[in-house]
Parts: sequence; structure tokens; C-alpha cells
Amino acid sequence: MNNRNLRLAAPGEKTDFKMVIKALIDDLPNHIERCAILSQMMFEYKKALIKEGFTEVEALEIIKAHGARVGNL
Repeated sequence: MNNRNLRLAAPGEKTDFKMVIKALIDDLPNHIERCAILSQMMFEYKKALIKEGFTEVEALEIIKAHGARVGNL
């Protein structure tokens, strides 16, 4: 399932929550894979920050500030 096809109901529109839950469950393997890729990206980002002269604490603070948006200022 492509999660772009999953949308919440507009105001006043009825949502079939069973269908939404099934879609989320069906997409779980993709979500787990995205999480693994994101964690690898953040780990590499931390290593690069340290290589450029930031301390580990500073690197972690930068990553915390940016969240999942690696490199976003």
C-alpha cells in the first residue's frame, strides 16, 4: 500500500476506521524499513558532524533540533 493513498476524512466526512487500521497494518513492513533507513541516515549525520569538529554532545543537540529532517537548518 502506498501511504500517500491513505487520507483522513475531511471535516464532516465519515471515516471507516477499520479500513484505516487495516491500511496501517498492511503498511507496517514499509514503515519499519523507513525507520531503519532513517536511523542509518541520522547515525551517519552524527558521524559527519563529529568528523567536521563538533563534539558528540553538540552533534546530538544538532540532531535533536533537526529531528528526522537530516541537514535541515
